[in-house]
Amino acid sequence: MRAASKRKTALRLTFKEAAALYIETHEAGWTGKRTAHDWRQTMRDYAEPVIGAFDVADIETDHIVSILKPIWTGKHKTARNVRSRIENILD
Repeated sequence: MRAASKRKTALRLTFKEAAALYIETHEAGWTGKRTAHDWRQTMRDYAEPVIGAFDVADIETDHIVSILKPIWTGKHKTARNVRSRIENILD
């Protein structure tokens, strides 16, 4: 499959599908046993309620801000993890 065609297909994925695919693809290389669990939990609890059903191509900065804003002060470490994980999934 050509790179442009792969990108088109990837952009049709919902965020929830892209997150599951990212975790599935990378979890074998993660050293901690809880890493995949933590990724799934933070995506399920914070990202998926807001952007889970959105196509990856339709996700905007404002969507990410709306996920992070409520937790940035009280759960700063969690917010940083969520932001980083969303960034990895979308890249």
